[in-house]
Amino acid sequence: MQDQSFSPSELAQNIKAGLTDIRQLLLHAPSSLSLESTGPVLEQITFDLLALNTALTPPTPSSLREIQMLSNSVNALYRQASSFYSGLAAESIKNGTWDAASYSSEGDWAKPLSSATPRVLVEG
Repeated sequence: MQDQSFSPSELAQNIKAGLTDIRQLLLHAPSSLSLESTGPVLEQITFDLLALNTALTPPTPSSLREIQMLSNSVNALYRQASSFYSGLAAESIKNGTWDAASYSSEGDWAKPLSSATPRVLVEG
């Protein structure tokens, strides 16, 4: 199976080529026709048919709603995280711990370095 994505016309050409290969084998060497000789080609044809079906099938209203709901959830999570970190930064600035927290080696905002810690040791 291939992981590449192809256009519908490329998929159709791949399917046609695979079927032609099997047909030629059937016509010219029927005794060599076996699962081992045709399996990989048939597997690729199946993969290409599924990909072609997916490419040609318009999304259903329910799948579009699901995508929209997931998109809304991602946007809400982003806004929540942005608000949280903005508030955290504002709180650190207000408390005078922004500089120490921003240079903490662990990035631990809950336990910012004391203001007595020399900056050279923090950045070192």
